[in-house]
Amino acid sequence: MPYAAIFNVAIIVAFVLAFIKAEEIKVKIILASIMALIFILPQVVYMPPMSWLWWLHYIAKIVFGLCCVIYIKWTGMAY
Repeated sequence: MPYAAIFNVAIIVAFVLAFIKAEEIKVKIILASIMALIFILPQVVYMPPMSWLWWLHYIAKIVFGLCCVIYIKWTGMAY
């Protein structure tokens, strides 16, 4: 089972919901910029598996996904 793909889809869904819920343009720009960096960085920078840069990228994806979920809960979109 492709767990990495499921993980990426979950982050994208959380991002889309947070992006839709964001009312200010500044918040939308910040969310979109971070999302672009997270998904473009592996295409630009070579990251060997299990290197410190790979772990940093992986943790950044987890933190960004959790922050999107927290933002969705905080704004009252989900219960």
